[in-house]
Amino acid sequence: MFHKVQFYTMFINEYKRPLLITCSFILVYLFHYLAIAAFAEGGLYWEFGATNINYIKWFRSLQLNSASFILNQFGYSTYFKNITTLAIENGSGIVLVYGCLGVDVISLWSIYIIFSDDGSYKRKLIWIISGSVFITFLNILRITILLIAFNKNWINQSFDHHTFYNAILYLIVIGFILFHKRLSNGNY
Repeated sequence: MFHKVQFYTMFINEYKRPLLITCSFILVYLFHYLAIAAFAEGGLYWEFGATNINYIKWFRSLQLNSASFILNQFGYSTYFKNITTLAIENGSGIVLVYGCLGVDVISLWSIYIIFSDDGSYKRKLIWIISGSVFITFLNILRITILLIAFNKNWINQSFDHHTFYNAILYLIVIGFILFHKRLSNGNY
């Protein structure tokens, strides 16, 4: 009996952080989907939340408006077909649904920093904000490039850009994690 308890204690201590990261990510992931259900009309719709704390709508607006601004700087005239769709006049558009926002990747990055960085709260906050801003910037850049590519016929609209981008983005986040571990081991 003693050996089993000792084994479980050793196992939990060794895998505590990966388990915390995994469980926390699952909880945050579920929270985001609950928020989507509460903020979207139908189902669990919560009018106060949809009107006053709809961070998903705000984040989508930030990304689409930023991409629109960049495109306008390059001479493209853009318009919004609706709150989720940005299009180039006389051209193609792109629909930015929840899965394309990068909220899950930002959540994973943030949770990793919270549980893996032994530094101060200030240091953790700097890492979380800088990583989140960079991931958001990459997504805005993706939207901009895709709209140009679709309108110049560089790629077909049937191209699975979402999966392609996600694979690249997760590789970048893994690179962030390795970079963070390297800097953390240097005790900066």
